[in-house]
Amino acid sequence: MNNKTIAISDCDHLYMAEEQAVCDRYGLDYVLFQCKTEDDLIERLPGYAAVVNQYAPFTERVFAALPELKMVVRYGVGVNNIDLEAASRHHVVVCNVPDYGVQEVAAHAFALMMALTRKIVRMDASVKRGEWEYARSIPIRRFSEMTFGVVGLGRIGTCFAEMLRPFGGRILGCEINPKQPIPDFVELVEFETLVRESDVISLHCNLETSRNLVNLDVLRQMKPEAVLINVSRGGIVNEHDLAVALNDGLIAGAGIDVTTVQINTYTFTEAFEPVLQAGEDILYIGFSSKLSGTVQSAHVAAEELAAKYPERKIVVIDSICASLGEGLLVYYTARKQKSLDLDALAAWVEANKQRFVHWFTVDDLVYLKRGGRISGATAAIATILNIKPVMHVDNEGYLVAVEKVQGRKKSLRELVDRMEKSVDTTATDTVFIGHCDAYADAEFVASLVHEKYPNMMIHIDHIGTSIGAHSGPGTIALFFVGNER
Repeated sequence: MNNKTIAISDCDHLYMAEEQAVCDRYGLDYVLFQCKTEDDLIERLPGYAAVVNQYAPFTERVFAALPELKMVVRYGVGVNNIDLEAASRHHVVVCNVPDYGVQEVAAHAFALMMALTRKIVRMDASVKRGEWEYARSIPIRRFSEMTFGVVGLGRIGTCFAEMLRPFGGRILGCEINPKQPIPDFVELVEFETLVRESDVISLHCNLETSRNLVNLDVLRQMKPEAVLINVSRGGIVNEHDLAVALNDGLIAGAGIDVTTVQINTYTFTEAFEPVLQAGEDILYIGFSSKLSGTVQSAHVAAEELAAKYPERKIVVIDSICASLGEGLLVYYTARKQKSLDLDALAAWVEANKQRFVHWFTVDDLVYLKRGGRISGATAAIATILNIKPVMHVDNEGYLVAVEKVQGRKKSLRELVDRMEKSVDTTATDTVFIGHCDAYADAEFVASLVHEKYPNMMIHIDHIGTSIGAHSGPGTIALFFVGNER
C-alpha cells in the first residue's frame, strides 16, 4: 500500500473539498470508505498507516487485525469510539481535532439558552394555538441580573462564557478536569456551588470524566427557575432523572441536543472483563436486534474476551424483546438461576423468549409521525378522530401496529383484552406495566389486570427515555408470559 495514501474510514459529509485541498498541498492521496462495523474496518483498511475516522469503532480486535496502522485521526473532538488503551498497546497514535465546531457548538448552546430563558418555544406554541397572551411568558429576566454556570472550561465552554460576557451577568465556572487557565472574568467555584447558585447551567465536559454527573440529587439542588443546557454528551445527564425533574417542576426547563446512544463494544468489554477476572461466567440478555445494534456489540466483545479468557463462558442472547419486556425476561431468568447451570439457563431463555408478550398503546401520534412510522396525514386524521394504535413486538422482535381503537380508555382496555386471549396463567405470576409519564393510566391497566387475575403480582415502572422519545408521553405497555405472541 502506498504510504502517501490516507484512508478515510467513514464520514457523513458529502463534499470532500477540504480533504482534497490538504492532500494536494502535501502530495497525498485519499480513499474514502463508509465503514460501519469492526468487520468493515478489518476488511478494508489492511495496509494503511494513517486513517481518518468519524464513527466506525476502533477496538482491540480492529487494532490487532491492522498491524501496519500507525495513526487514527478522528473527525471532531470526542474519541468515544476508539479504545485508547488498545491503541496504546498496539503503538497507534490517536489524534482529534480539538477546535472542531467550537463556535458552532457554543452558539448552539447559547441559542438553546435564549429559547428557554426568553420563552420562545412556549410562546411560539401559544401563538400557533391562536392565543396572544404575554402573561404566559412571565417571568423573563434580564441577563445582567442572572447567574450563569459553565461546567467545563475547555475551548467550547470558554467560547460560551465569552458569548455571555457582554450581557453583564455573573459567570461561574468549574472544571471537572482542569487543563488550561480559567478566564479572568469567570468566577471559579466548586460544582455544588455552581449548581445551587446558577440560573442557567451549560454543560461542556467530556463523557469519560462526567458520566451521570447530573442526576436527581443534582437537579434537586438547582433553583426551580433554572434551566439546564447540554450540548456535550448524552450520558452526562441521567435522562430519567431529568424527566422526573421537569415533570415535578424541580427546574424550569432543559435544552438538550444530545442523548444516550447504543452501547459499544468497548463499554461491553469494560463491563464484562471484571466479571471474568473474578472467575465468573456471563449470560447477557440483549435488547432486540431488530430495534438496536447493541446485542451485536455484545457479541463482538464476547468473541474478543473468549480468546483472552478461554476457561470462562460468555453467552450472549438476542432477547427479541424491548423495554420492560426484556426486563420481565431477565426477571424470570434470574428466578431460575439457582436451579440451572449456565448452559441450561441459556437454553431456557432461547426456548422461552418468544413467549414474553409485549402490548403497547400511545396517546399522542405526533411522536410516531416524527419517527416515520406513520404519515403526517394519518397522524392528523387519527388525532381528530381520537384514534389510538395498539401495537406489539412480533416474533422477530419488530414493533408493529395491530389494531386501531377509538378513545384512550378503550385502548387501555384493549391491552388487557389482548392479554386475556394469550396469557399462560400457569407460567405467569408476575406482569410488568411500563409507562411514559402516565402513572395514573398504568394504575388503571393494573386494576384491570388485578380484576381478572387477582393473584398476579404487578410491577409498574417507567419506560426509558430512548424508547419514550419515539413513542411519546402517555405510552402504556403491558408485558406478560403467553402461549404465543
